[in-house]
Amino acid sequence: MRSLRHKPGIDAFCRALQELDFYFFSASHLRPASELIELAETTGKDIDTLRRMGITGDYLFNTIDAHGEYLPCGVEAYLINLPLVKLQKLSQDTQCQTILIAGGHEKVEIIRAGLSSRLFKILITDDRSARSLL
Repeated sequence: MRSLRHKPGIDAFCRALQELDFYFFSASHLRPASELIELAETTGKDIDTLRRMGITGDYLFNTIDAHGEYLPCGVEAYLINLPLVKLQKLSQDTQCQTILIAGGHEKVEIIRAGLSSRLFKILITDDRSARSLL
């Protein structure tokens, strides 16, 4: 696989992606049937390897640990996404809204990790998950 990041059209898209007013996104916990795991397997890493690395899940394919700290897993060059550091800055910006839509018992840990590192301003979730986070 080759990185597309440095193609002129992709580069312009990535810059524009960082200048929106609203960001709606989800987060994923590590699970066998996921795009992240499929992509990681192309670099020789499986789900067990990512777990041993301390990865809990991802926000926009940015892999993080249980404390919300970024842990690159080797797939970053193949992604067209919003970098985690930019998402954190946008979440602090008063002119921007960062909205996480995630729920279910299996996502509580990854939601908590995002809360710890302030990856979003607004959370849309279910009652059970909300109670678990309190």
